[in-house]
Amino acid sequence: MDKVDLSGYVEDVTMVMKNSLCLLSTSLWEDPGFVMIEAAMSNTFVISYNCPNGPEEFIDNASAGLLFDSNNAESLIKKFKQFMNMNEEEKLIKKINAKKKLKKYTIFMHAKKLNGVLSNEKQ
Repeated sequence: MDKVDLSGYVEDVTMVMKNSLCLLSTSLWEDPGFVMIEAAMSNTFVISYNCPNGPEEFIDNASAGLLFDSNNAESLIKKFKQFMNMNEEEKLIKKINAKKKLKKYTIFMHAKKLNGVLSNEKQ
């Protein structure tokens, strides 16, 4: 592999993600990490910058992808090489774990949490 495609703005990212080797997120802020959620829904491996609020919780100690250190090109290169050296089974396990994380971000779970907060306020 010797090509990186920088597509710019894309209206529907689902097909792009499904056809990508991985998602490399360089966002300075992700709360809760919607691009990672979209990648997991598309069965795309996630490598993310360890920015505040989102990636660390979603990646969960490398069980659902890989994190690289902020402002550290060597860390990014190391994590990308780690990804490229993983066998397909290792990648699949992380993708499955990322999909399992998705249920935490559903409308149902948000409504359940909100209901719990509102119930506690009434007491």
